[in-house]
Amino acid sequence: MTKQAANKSSMSNTRNWPKAIDWTYDAPGQRVPVYVCKLFIDAEKQMIKMFGLKNQSFLASTKNYVNARICMSPPEARIAVKEFIQQILRKGGVRNLVNKSEKKSFHRLKRIKELTEKPIFYQLKGLSDKSLSRLWQQLCLSFRDFFAPLVLCESINWYLEEFIWDGLDNLKDNRQKRKFFEILTTTTSRQYRVKAEEFLFKIAILIKKNKHLKSVFLTKNFDHILSFKKINQLLKRCSRQFYWINNNYVDTYYLDEKFFVNELLEIIQQEDILRRLKNIQQRSYLVKKQKEKILKQLKIKGKRDYRNIVFWLDHLIYWTDMRKQGVARLAYFFNLLLKEIAERNSLSINEIRCLTPEEIEKLIIAHKVDKKFLAQRKKACIFLYSNKVREKFFSLEGAAALAFEKQVASQPIKRGKNEYKGMPVSPGKVIGKVRLLKSVLEVATLKRGEILVTGNTTPDFLPAMEKASAILTEKGGSTCHAAIVAREIKKPCVVGIRNLISVFKTGDKIEVDANKGLVKIIK
Repeated sequence: MTKQAANKSSMSNTRNWPKAIDWTYDAPGQRVPVYVCKLFIDAEKQMIKMFGLKNQSFLASTKNYVNARICMSPPEARIAVKEFIQQILRKGGVRNLVNKSEKKSFHRLKRIKELTEKPIFYQLKGLSDKSLSRLWQQLCLSFRDFFAPLVLCESINWYLEEFIWDGLDNLKDNRQKRKFFEILTTTTSRQYRVKAEEFLFKIAILIKKNKHLKSVFLTKNFDHILSFKKINQLLKRCSRQFYWINNNYVDTYYLDEKFFVNELLEIIQQEDILRRLKNIQQRSYLVKKQKEKILKQLKIKGKRDYRNIVFWLDHLIYWTDMRKQGVARLAYFFNLLLKEIAERNSLSINEIRCLTPEEIEKLIIAHKVDKKFLAQRKKACIFLYSNKVREKFFSLEGAAALAFEKQVASQPIKRGKNEYKGMPVSPGKVIGKVRLLKSVLEVATLKRGEILVTGNTTPDFLPAMEKASAILTEKGGSTCHAAIVAREIKKPCVVGIRNLISVFKTGDKIEVDANKGLVKIIK
């Protein structure tokens, strides 16, 4: 069957999909290679089998591996998720499920660390095609197996948030309700970026205590700085633990000691390092204490179930962070292999990124690829998985993919009304000008004090988030990336504002009330 005939056959299966869908995950401008989209679907399929979920359907879309969009919750999937959660609650197995899944994830993260520490990754040129193929397979399996239990985060977060919110309905004070909800949906665990910051703060305190060492740091002479044995050892340890923190699916770096010296140069010039370090160290304990106080205070039916859901959601946020760790580590080594594969086949690395894992595996051995098909795949690609069709998994390329996405994608609303509502996830009030970021490539355009408006944030958006006076996103809930980061950096944040990026444009003057979740356009 030709690729064109395959697309035509696949299009007939799409009739079983809803006429319009709401994208669960929509990252404007985030570059997600085709092989990652396919691995994500494979992990979803494994997750369904692992947790016994039924009737799940998934869709992943990417154009030139930019603007990744994922739909995981057509109506039948949401029903399946509710049934799954209710079943877990009836059996009283929340803690057992959490502990079992967490143990599995820790074990798989350990395996990723062991795999990526092998010296073979720095000896790729000497490998035969078969050895390179085996190494590629190992990376893909590590990604899928690690990702599978953690995909549960995306599938059920929305329901757990609704459950917690509905349990606060007996509170008459709406402000108190929102405050309780914010605390109950805040994680007690420390995110990996906070751990890296804590590590650097500890080094910075040692430096500030030694006037000579501080003066050496301020000269920015790297060789002189690294000549201090204790500092050199600490920086090497920091690099080994956090070399991957700035990685995404496409851009990867091995952050060395010099990178962390530059980070320290900024920190040691701050006055409140000790106070900030204490805040980081005490935060988990304080959040846990606040949660316990609220849970004791609440008078609701099914209090045990409610407590279990709060516990479960807390761990799901932690799992999300763990998942980012694994992906960021693997991305660096995926790119090492992709560069070698591209070189052996006289292709660009961007062309390789438009292939599925299976197609890359064949390319390594056969050294053949259909350039015309590759061009179509680069233009647009959609992967679908559904239990409702005979051919459960299929893909669409080029014009067929664009036509299908146009058929199901939610239509943007027209500008008109001047007040919009979303979920408040980090409190505060701000008036300022909008900076609409449609892509991570535009992050550098945001000026300090502007209000960040985007579809969905990822770690690539952090520099803009830190400069913004407030953060607004079209997607997400209380446990999304934007919400977690906004609480950490204490910025007003409202998420889940429907059609936000269709309504606002750069330069609009707006008022953000993140206490109530309201955004007003000021004329």
